[in-house]
Amino acid sequence: MGQFAIHKKFANVGDIVRTYMFDLTIPGTVAGANSDDLLVRVRNVSIPGRGNTPIESSFFGMKTFFPGRVELAGTVAVTFEEFEDRTVSTALYNWQQQIFDWEDGGASQKASKADIAETLILQIYGYNGEPLAENGKIHFFNAWPQNIADVALSYEDNASVKYEVTFQYDRWELK
Repeated sequence: MGQFAIHKKFANVGDIVRTYMFDLTIPGTVAGANSDDLLVRVRNVSIPGRGNTPIESSFFGMKTFFPGRVELAGTVAVTFEEFEDRTVSTALYNWQQQIFDWEDGGASQKASKADIAETLILQIYGYNGEPLAENGKIHFFNAWPQNIADVALSYEDNASVKYEVTFQYDRWELK
């Protein structure tokens, strides 16, 4: 009779990925700040879903479904924590001003979407603190800040100031 041991069953399975071991980089100077300043302040980010729209085909009274086009959420939610230097809020404000400059009658400060959009890079880390080598990065292409939620300030709370930002993107890839 064979023996069952749980440690043998999972001998070739890697460690689980932890939700707190990640960083998000906003490269370039679109926001007017260096990427390290925004990188340290990311508190949370969501990995968006991905689906396929079914194509329905009827033949001799039978319905058959085929995988259709890819459906992406198109947005990613990010929460930044602000510090007293106000780097995050200043960078986000400058980025939005480049998209729609209300001080200049709504004119964009850039010539095209390519000048406004960036590739956000979400890096996931293993338990040992090293970046996951295989499929450890998610790239969000042509991302730009779509919405920055209200930030409530209150004497009653003892919390940090956090900016919840929704970025619009065209597509994402696992790399």
